[in-house]
Amino acid sequence: GRRLYEVHNRLCILSIDDDAVNLLVIEQLLAQEGWRVVSAQDGEEALEFLTEEDTWPDFIFLDYQMNVGDSGDEICRKLRNLFGPTPVPIVMCTAMGEGSEALRNCREAGATDFLLKPFERGKMLEKVHLHCPHKVAPRPSPPQAANIVKAQQQAPPKPSRPQEQEHAPEQRAAQGGPDKAQSVVLQFCTSIGLEYCGKKLAAAGYSLNQVLEMDDQMLRKAGVVVQGQRDKILQEAAKLSASGGMR
Repeated sequence: GRRLYEVHNRLCILSIDDDAVNLLVIEQLLAQEGWRVVSAQDGEEALEFLTEEDTWPDFIFLDYQMNVGDSGDEICRKLRNLFGPTPVPIVMCTAMGEGSEALRNCREAGATDFLLKPFERGKMLEKVHLHCPHKVAPRPSPPQAANIVKAQQQAPPKPSRPQEQEHAPEQRAAQGGPDKAQSVVLQFCTSIGLEYCGKKLAAAGYSLNQVLEMDDQMLRKAGVVVQGQRDKILQEAAKLSASGGMR
């Protein structure tokens, strides 16, 4: 009884890659379009997310050379078995040539298409537009909304507030600085095997103290959408808070 998303121009894209940097790059490239991007570092996390959701994703980017858990073609096979007759596009990301035997195996496992690395935003968007043509059509702007946008563009810039700018560096220094705060969050998440989550939380500007105070719902809103990832962060955060370490 599951169905694809029907919200106009609001795709849900699942990205599966065991490299935290690749996941972050993919998310940053595609989120600019206003799409929802969910990231998983192995097939197990991807399947866990899919069983939690009420609808299938609209599109999947899957890394071929997975070094954690199942191989890319095995994950693809499991996804196809799970989706059944629903034609969710699965694009395999690889550095290998189009005619290689390994990629033919991926095609047999259910891959819809291939994307050659390195990741380029234009090529990624091209694949999404190709396989989700009715989803990515631009939303027509109502005349009233267009006039508001035009008026905002023509309005003179608001004067800056020097007092706020003066105190900003002092506030950052009192907090230990953004770089330090982000590196501690990344260190914590990497230590529990969730480097991608650490990079995501750090990029969003969260400090470790803020992460330690989060509950499940807050972590989900912060972009940690896989339940297993949230459970692990909450469990280790409780231990860290109890021990008073790594503050």
